[in-house]
Amino acid sequence: MEKIGIFGGTFNPIHKGHIHLIEACCGAFSFDRVLLIPTRVPPHKQAPDLAEDKYRLEMCRLAAEDNPLLTVSDIEIKRPKKSYTYDTLVQLKKEYPNGNFYLIMGSDMFLTFRSWYCWEKMLKITALITAARENSRMKELEAEKKQLELLGGQAFVLDIPVLEISSTEVRERLKKGRDVSGMLDTKVLSYIREHDLYSK
Repeated sequence: MEKIGIFGGTFNPIHKGHIHLIEACCGAFSFDRVLLIPTRVPPHKQAPDLAEDKYRLEMCRLAAEDNPLLTVSDIEIKRPKKSYTYDTLVQLKKEYPNGNFYLIMGSDMFLTFRSWYCWEKMLKITALITAARENSRMKELEAEKKQLELLGGQAFVLDIPVLEISSTEVRERLKKGRDVSGMLDTKVLSYIREHDLYSK
């Protein structure tokens, strides 16, 4: 069986915090590969300043270039309707029939997972992985982990240093012309400047 991490998001833009979490998960779980999946239409949030799909997809590819375990997938970008993680998992099961899936997510997503579309079915398809942005949330995450396990799921809460970076903060800094070099891969930053993204 192949151990496959799955990390989805708007990646608007993808930043060093995302890559740091992926690398920490790779170290903890010895994944054979990690699928990086930018979403087309996020069902959980309004995104008025969402960069075009082609730009976000290319930024993910640039950020993943130096990590041989990372594979960028356009599975959700190509979907013509709202994209739900359950639909993606079902499709990936067909593409990787020998895959054991581990869904990597931020702490906020982990804590609201039981409100997701078809979440009970998802627990049968994939394990869940999260890490706390703040140590004060560890108890809350551990409590949710226990609830998910009581419901038959498999969940992991990593105690790792999390880089305090948000895509919202990156966009705001770019609009104001402030330095973001410590927050973004250099190739991603060059691409943003080349295509004049997030400047308005």
